[in-house]
Amino acid sequence: MRDIIFRWLFLGEENLSGSPQLSRPAGNDSRIIWTLPAIGQRIGVSADFVRDTLLQIENTPVRQLGGRYYCFEDELMMFMRRHR
Repeated sequence: MRDIIFRWLFLGEENLSGSPQLSRPAGNDSRIIWTLPAIGQRIGVSADFVRDTLLQIENTPVRQLGGRYYCFEDELMMFMRRHR
């Protein structure tokens, strides 16, 4: 699975059989932020806040793939600006 994600993210191979479908908008070159601590660091809060609060809000940009959380940086920043 890790190999499939690597190939999709870094080599641009989009139509891999069995590949996870990250919902990256077409043409979006935004950086992917992996893990709750990294997401929290980007917006200046703790990983606990991201897990306990941000994930509970409707239409949150934070998603889960397997056991790992991720988000697209531009979606996260737009979401945070809308929910000040």
